Amino acid sequence: MDKSQQLKAEIVCYLARNPDAADTVDGIRWWLREVRPTDEALRRVLEELERDGAVLRRHLPDGKELWSAAG
Repeated sequence: MDKSQQLKAEIVCYLARNPDAADTVDGIRWWLREVRPTDEALRRVLEELERDGAVLRRHLPDGKELWSAAG
């Protein structure tokens, strides 16, 4: 499994265990402390998961993005 697939699996598993979780990229990095993704890799994977319908992105008034499980 490549790094991208590993990140996707880790995020999906975390959200399955914590369906009400929602966080910024910085916060999600804490979910994945053992994987230690770069900002670029994490953002790319989140965008792929968003296109796949697995996560939702909300734009906060302060300009930050909040990511959570879809549905």
